[in-house]
Amino acid sequence: MFKNLNTYCVIGPPGCGKTYSIAKSIENNIQTYGETGIIVCSLTKTAAKEASGRVGLPREQVGTLHSFAYRAIGGGNVAESHIDDWNSSVPSLKVSDGAVNDDLDDQVFDTRRCERDGDDLMSRYNLLRARCVPEEAWPSDVRMFGKKWREWKDNCNFIDFADMIEIATQDTITAPGNPYLIYMDEAQDSSVAESRLLAHWGRMARKVVVVGDPMQSLYEWRGATPDEFFPATLAVERKHILAQSYRVPESVRDVAVRWASRMPGFQPAPYHARLDESGATVPGSVEHSDATLKNAEEIIELAEKHLNGTVMILTSCGYMLNGIVAALRAAGLPFHNPYRRKQGAWNPLHVGKGISGRDRILSFLEPKFGTRLWTIQDVQSWASVLKADDVFNHGSKTEVKEASPEMEWPELSEKLYQWFKPEIMEYLENQDLKWWYENTLPSKRKTLQFPKEILERRGFKTLKEQPKIIIGTTHSVKGGEADTVIVAPDLSRAGYEEWDANRAGVYRLFYVAMTRAREKLILLSPSSMMAVEW
Repeated sequence: MFKNLNTYCVIGPPGCGKTYSIAKSIENNIQTYGETGIIVCSLTKTAAKEASGRVGLPREQVGTLHSFAYRAIGGGNVAESHIDDWNSSVPSLKVSDGAVNDDLDDQVFDTRRCERDGDDLMSRYNLLRARCVPEEAWPSDVRMFGKKWREWKDNCNFIDFADMIEIATQDTITAPGNPYLIYMDEAQDSSVAESRLLAHWGRMARKVVVVGDPMQSLYEWRGATPDEFFPATLAVERKHILAQSYRVPESVRDVAVRWASRMPGFQPAPYHARLDESGATVPGSVEHSDATLKNAEEIIELAEKHLNGTVMILTSCGYMLNGIVAALRAAGLPFHNPYRRKQGAWNPLHVGKGISGRDRILSFLEPKFGTRLWTIQDVQSWASVLKADDVFNHGSKTEVKEASPEMEWPELSEKLYQWFKPEIMEYLENQDLKWWYENTLPSKRKTLQFPKEILERRGFKTLKEQPKIIIGTTHSVKGGEADTVIVAPDLSRAGYEEWDANRAGVYRLFYVAMTRAREKLILLSPSSMMAVEW
């Protein structure tokens, strides 16, 4: 990667302001290279979106490496978008949607669990391509799968995600726009194939800056090669370590580093613990708990004790959170994962599109507990889920839906009496939630039940504010933080097999989990034999 290249690396340990450092570097280089002379590549859409909001470059200059490769080769019809066609064409090798998802934003540690034979073959096929292993060295079953996959793509004139990287490496000379300066963010999670593309494009650039932290590489199982980007032999003058963490307190840093130092070939990038406003080192704290995933209620009790700040509950696999989710719901405690909005079970108060049940309840109760009268938008929110025949005057539900967004009080007040039946106006005037809920459409009640439970048990204020509890896999919160972080040591079967075969990846996984904490780290006890020992 670094041979004959004007390449530099920036190593950003946990919470050391890596994205801010990139933004400042770009700001300093824009006058030299111009806005169109710089591109910022990342491996995930989330990281690219975050970078684009900070670096001040035109939108087209920031994106995932795959998106730049796709542009460079002139686009194409993406095979992974037509997986149903593949399953119909080659039914003996069906693959699940998850097996062809190349968006790391949606990956979790247990992605390697395969639902079908085709999933396993697809996973191994993509891994071998990511590692640039010659086809003659592939197992025979993977070669067979690859042959059929290529034939299907060729017949349909499709390209897959791996093709984008390979074709761009073979058939292009420069990155889109022929930039002078290329930044590669989260480089530690890049594969051999991706590093080769970056090296290829870098030959025509004046400078390549790779940014990341080899200790936070979590995707070796998909071909990530952190040592390729951050070799120990790199000259000191071409390596810059961000040495001040703005997140991790001293005790958490020390425990995390001691944990990671057991990893074969451990080469730490030293950094200072977080400082308080007076410039003193924040000590933080670390404690061990007897609570396990088998008793989720105990974990929830731990979380409740620390709700003066934010709390993050982390597992290595998504399914391990099922008991946590059930216990949080039973306790009427709001929770979310702001980094993985697509994971509906982790975000029951959020919807991708439309209006959430939480927002409908808040809009209905605003005059009672909030600070203002209803707006027309409030009325449209809570009225749209009510039964038409029992509540509205004839045709009025449609009138509410189509009402002018400019309508204001007191005109809205007069309209309420025209839209709703006289006998229910008392319920509306009192913002009677029990009446409102009982008169909602049965199909909508599932999304209303949990926010209603929170309201009744925790109050309007708790429902309205952003949840203080974050749940997720370590992969899902990479880059995130919380005041208190609770980590379970348990591994899936696939994770435990990796623990036996390649411990480095598991050491990194829990190192990342531990270093999400701003104040306190709580290490849980194992719930089975398939767990690491703290």
